[in-house]
Amino acid sequence: MTTAHEKMHLPGRLRSQLLQDRPAFVESVGKEDIATLADVMTAPDGKGTVLRLIMGATTTMPLRALTYADSALRIARLIPHEQLQIVHANHLGAAVNGVDQSDVRATALQLHEQLQRHIDRRFGDRVGRVLHASDTPFDLAPFAPLAEQVFTRGGKFVAELVRKQPKHKGDPIRYTSAHFAFQDTSELELAAFSISAPDQIAAERIVSIGCGQERNFYLARMAMRGMADGSGLTPLMVDSAQIFTRHQTPPYFVAHGGEPALTEATLETLDVDTVRDPSARRELAHFVELTELEEEE
Repeated sequence: MTTAHEKMHLPGRLRSQLLQDRPAFVESVGKEDIATLADVMTAPDGKGTVLRLIMGATTTMPLRALTYADSALRIARLIPHEQLQIVHANHLGAAVNGVDQSDVRATALQLHEQLQRHIDRRFGDRVGRVLHASDTPFDLAPFAPLAEQVFTRGGKFVAELVRKQPKHKGDPIRYTSAHFAFQDTSELELAAFSISAPDQIAAERIVSIGCGQERNFYLARMAMRGMADGSGLTPLMVDSAQIFTRHQTPPYFVAHGGEPALTEATLETLDVDTVRDPSARRELAHFVELTELEEEE
């Protein structure tokens, strides 16, 4: 049985373990998540804990997307959990950005196929059964008023969200509402890509995994949590925590400087020096090096 004193120190130990595990590619852990991480570390066998990586809807999947999933798989080996979920926000993308649903599904299925091969080759039975799935149609209207309050209050992170969203043809309030709904409540129902996938578990706590650009959305989500009393949303909320990987730009969008698509190369065959975008080159180099080292073992 974990004592209160031991429980107090568990989040710090987990944070240190994540940051020191070079292959996991973790940059930081959310500063406001100590209590949730303590619960994560003391839940028997990780019961009720979901690790969730969300991929944006895209019609061109970079090879780097595979490294995003690889990072999540390595993080999953360090955190007690009941299920790792890799979720493509395809319905959200169609609703907010107007992307074609069939196109983004086809792209997500490309990653699904490659990822299953990657798991079989690199991880085998060292990870549990992963739920690789799409989101399903979701009513964001109940969450919008709370997100609007956050945007009305303002702040540096709000200004950044407003500034960046036009580049992605998105609505920052709807996207913030979606981040909160997908990462701070258990309301999202998933549609698995494979009939052999495990059933979705009911999350009691969600540990989200995301790249550096998720930080502003994390701050917006924390602001929403802090203002949730009286909103009617508290019965829907679950405990949440955030892990940031060292990916600088979302690995489901092609970097501005250019990088290979998932259909153009593999981590085993990629010549990293040919990757034009410096950030993408640095990230791919890390995982290519891991691949080479693990092949030598």
